[in-house]
Amino acid sequence: MKDFNSLQDMYESNEYQSYMADKLGNQLYISDPERAERLQEAAEDGCDGSTHQEQIDDWKEFLDTLRVNDPEIDEPGEGDLTQQQYDKISSEIDDCEAWHDKNGSLFSQRG
Repeated sequence: MKDFNSLQDMYESNEYQSYMADKLGNQLYISDPERAERLQEAAEDGCDGSTHQEQIDDWKEFLDTLRVNDPEIDEPGEGDLTQQQYDKISSEIDDCEAWHDKNGSLFSQRG
């Protein structure tokens, strides 16, 4: 089981950082060339370049790669997360997305 008790725990984990390094690597020029170009330009100024929506989508995609323990099938400790962990992190992601949507910043670039 992963020790993810919050979105921040997930975001700061080696697993997430590795996932993002793979996602934003050379293949990004094939899968999302517009984002790759933005990231390269922003990096010249020491910035990220991804939009808030892209970051949120990255969180959702990573979370969905994790296996949630099903207590009816799995032994205790099997899987990556409990349903409770998954629901908490998913809720935090949804709250963040709703905040950016309400404030009109979903599609603005992060710092």
